[in-house]
Amino acid sequence: MRWLAKSGRSSGRCGKIKRGEDTTIRTIILISGAALLCVAVPQPGISATDYQRCEELQNRFNEARNHQDAETMAAVFAKDAIRVTPDGLFRGRDAIRQNLQSLVNAGLGDFTTQRVVSRHEGELLFDAGEWHAKLGDVALHGYYSALLSCDADRPEILEETTNVAAPPRR
Repeated sequence: MRWLAKSGRSSGRCGKIKRGEDTTIRTIILISGAALLCVAVPQPGISATDYQRCEELQNRFNEARNHQDAETMAAVFAKDAIRVTPDGLFRGRDAIRQNLQSLVNAGLGDFTTQRVVSRHEGELLFDAGEWHAKLGDVALHGYYSALLSCDADRPEILEETTNVAAPPRR
C-alpha cells in the first residue's frame, strides 16, 4: 500500500493515495525524470573534422578580406544569411556581397581578427572576437560575433554582427 503525507497537517500522519492521484503522481515523476535526462545527457557536438572546416571557412574569409575580394568573402555566407553592421542590416548573400564591396571600395585594408570566444552547440559554432583594420592612415577596431553552421556538406556563416569601437578617450 502506498502512502503520501497529507498537506496541511502538522501531526505528520499519512493517508492513502486515492485512485487517480496515484496515476497523476506517476506521470509527474516520469515527466520530471525525462526532463532531467534531457538536461543531463550531453548533446552531440561538432566533430574535430567539422570544427576544422569552420576554421578553414573563417581563414578563407580573412584571406579574401586581405585581398579585397568581396565575391569570395560573400561566398562563405549562407544564401539567406544576415549581417548586421554599423551600415545597416543586410539579408541574403547578394546584399552582403554589396555591403562587403562597399567596404572594399572605401579602402578598408590591413584587416585582422582575433577570436576570443568559440563554443559549439550541435552543428552550430558561435565565435566572437575583435577585429582591426585601417582606413587610409586611420586605425580602426571593433568587435564581431558570428554564428556558423559546421555541417559537413557545406560550412557557412549564418549570421554575423560587427561594430566599430569608439575611439579611445584622451
